[in-house]
Amino acid sequence: MDKIIYKKNLIKWTSIIQSCIDSGMAVQAWCIENNVDEKKFYYWYCRTMGEAVDSLKKTKFENHTNFVQLPVPAESLRNTSKPLF
Repeated sequence: MDKIIYKKNLIKWTSIIQSCIDSGMAVQAWCIENNVDEKKFYYWYCRTMGEAVDSLKKTKFENHTNFVQLPVPAESLRNTSKPLF
């Protein structure tokens, strides 16, 4: 499938799936009421969830935080007789 067509279908079906979820109805009943093929619904549901997982995996690695060790100010070392808390 052409990538552009795939992305268009993904956007279209994401909206359809969200409408079903927002309705609070059972998928089967919602599909009948809205003339949506239930098999296509589940096909695209799996596709959208797969895309969401892939997106989260990419985000997880892109937002990786590196920690830097900071020096302790000299005056805090001199006041060691005071409790910290």
